[in-house]
Amino acid sequence: MEISSLEPPALYCGDLLTISGNNFSNRVSEMKVLLQGKNLRITNLSTSSIEVEIPNGVTSGPVTVQKNNEEVLSSQDLTILVADPPVITAISKDEGFLGEEIEITGENFGDDPIDVSVNFFGVIGEVTAANSTSIRVKVPLKFNSVGKLTVRVKGQSVTSESDFKINTSRGSWGLPGWDTRYHDDNPVESEHFMVYSDQASQEMRRTISEEAETALEDIKSIIDYQEGDFDFQPEWASLWGANKIHIMADYNQASFSGLAYRDGCIIRSRDSPRYDGDLDRWWKVFQHEITHVTEFLMIGEYTNRQANTVWMREGFANYGARNHRIQTLQQLDDWQRLMANVPGGGNPIQIKVWGDFPQEIIDSFRTVEYYGFFELVVRYLLEDGELDNDIHDMKNYYDDLGAGMPQPEAFLKHFGVDMDDLEANFWTIMRDFVQN
Repeated sequence: MEISSLEPPALYCGDLLTISGNNFSNRVSEMKVLLQGKNLRITNLSTSSIEVEIPNGVTSGPVTVQKNNEEVLSSQDLTILVADPPVITAISKDEGFLGEEIEITGENFGDDPIDVSVNFFGVIGEVTAANSTSIRVKVPLKFNSVGKLTVRVKGQSVTSESDFKINTSRGSWGLPGWDTRYHDDNPVESEHFMVYSDQASQEMRRTISEEAETALEDIKSIIDYQEGDFDFQPEWASLWGANKIHIMADYNQASFSGLAYRDGCIIRSRDSPRYDGDLDRWWKVFQHEITHVTEFLMIGEYTNRQANTVWMREGFANYGARNHRIQTLQQLDDWQRLMANVPGGGNPIQIKVWGDFPQEIIDSFRTVEYYGFFELVVRYLLEDGELDNDIHDMKNYYDDLGAGMPQPEAFLKHFGVDMDDLEANFWTIMRDFVQN
């Protein structure tokens, strides 16, 4: 193992150092990089190059690279530069709304925004501009919190003397049975939708509103929507300021990528740092959630919105997203083998409410693995030649749920299938359907 160079040879705490050489391991677990005995975080690794982050509190000296029991020391010292500490003289205001831009004035802020961070008592704000005496930063999401701001520049930091308050009360609404979502009260409106966000750009909100209209038109074609079937502008949404379906383009609040509720849905904003870049997956999730909203509209009566079973609700949402994952007998066989020792054996018809998922599936965040099989059952109900059902039977089923008919009764009435029999004979019925 050998170190050939350190680049750059001089840098600040917080900067990235590239160590070039040979015979490094490409497994992080086998490699260590140290400076004065302090571990440096490895951010990138190959057999000929190691990238590490320089932590606070280190000084100039040689770099040590370890691979298992082997160790090598750089022939040159790494120079740690020390910047003049920043100074805060004023903050443009002592309270700001989510997404609002404020200005911090002072000294020694440098001239590159990439070198500057502003910590709002635990959450980093987006720095939009910086020079030696001024920083402009957007107020991040931290629910109605008060605290001091910390400015960090090239490894040096300063904390404000006065408190700053983040005010998230400008825009919010409650999700029934869930929690509260905050937005900046600057929505983009389209024919059927209002797109809010906590931090997404206006351009992204417009894009999502246009894509929502496209998704809605696709779902209308799937369900053969006819004028008067139901209102695509839900009357309850008027409580929130517009007689339209609401979408929250989530930038920095939720850990999940999608969620529907009676007034609209939440979807990960594609300009969010949490967006994984998988547009196909994002689109399927989005159509899935828009289909859920359509289900609520078809049921109509708010008090009966949860009258459907989980497997039917999620299966129809995947059907509306054209997410037909399960196509072969091999997939059915593989699922049975995988779930052989799990309570219920993976039979999706047993998942009537969320509490019916086996605990080990909930604990390991694997509930979504059932969704393909939920959708397979919906496809069977609507497309099996012997049943001779179609989408109108599904719409009539939702109508009766909204009118208060018990779910098993509505299921038998409109699909001609007894749900207990379907559960008991699920694997045989699905194998016949997939084969044919």
